[in-house]
Amino acid sequence: MVSHAGLLEAIALAVAVALVGGLAGLWASASPTLARWVEEAKSRSGALGAPGAAETSAGVSRVPAASAAAGGPAVRALLVPGGRGRASLAGWVVVPSVASGLLAGVMTLPAARGTSAPSASVALAFGFWAAVLALAGLIDSGHLVLPTPLLRWGGGLAAGSIACSLAAGHQWQHLWLAALSTVAGGCGYLGWWVARREAVGLGDVRMACLVAFGVGSYSAGAALVVLSCAPLLAGLLAVTPIAGAWAAVDEGGSEDASPGRGGGRPRSPGRRRVAVPLGPFLALGGLAAVVPYAL
Repeated sequence: MVSHAGLLEAIALAVAVALVGGLAGLWASASPTLARWVEEAKSRSGALGAPGAAETSAGVSRVPAASAAAGGPAVRALLVPGGRGRASLAGWVVVPSVASGLLAGVMTLPAARGTSAPSASVALAFGFWAAVLALAGLIDSGHLVLPTPLLRWGGGLAAGSIACSLAAGHQWQHLWLAALSTVAGGCGYLGWWVARREAVGLGDVRMACLVAFGVGSYSAGAALVVLSCAPLLAGLLAVTPIAGAWAAVDEGGSEDASPGRGGGRPRSPGRRRVAVPLGPFLALGGLAAVVPYAL
């Protein structure tokens, strides 16, 4: 039997969290600070390899910076072809708003049915976590970079708020699962970065840790599935006909940079390489994986 009071509480919490997520997206769409973070991330990525090379955060290739940055003003491109100038303020507001509000509402919904449900503090913490993932995914999809300060401070605060809310409820098993998943997932992605720096960036490692912490608090197995499937889906997209419409494409003939392996090496003309952002797949996978356990 559904409790009307519990249902109203879940709706009110979802609306409140959605408003905060929307405000975060509004800030991201016009913040000069976040724009500077994106440009600094692009500069550091380009410095890793040959001049003009931008590090793909996606895990498929490395492309010229001009291709990755063709979206006009930083932090204003929505989830569209490599950030190629289709700015949409509404998208920046709606995506984090829906992601955070929906997850917070879903997590408190079981209480309306009289079943066990996470506390309001846990739901709020996961709403914040969802907003950070949504913003990171949007930025990565438009610019092929994941700014370190956003993941360091935003992700750190999100993970910290989840940890504190779980500890306050004495949910130590969930907390240990989250920590174990973060270590396992982070080590896996860090090993991938060491082995193939041209295929994955440190931003992906940080985002993988954030996703693993949130999903792993419910199921370590689900966290590892998300971290494993996200690169596979990105790779599948890279070989589909629609890849050129959404990802950055380099048709070859430029220098192929391999940081840490003696600089760049010439590539054969006409060799097509596609850069697909991994961040959106990690974000979507993480959010989708938490919902069944929250219900």
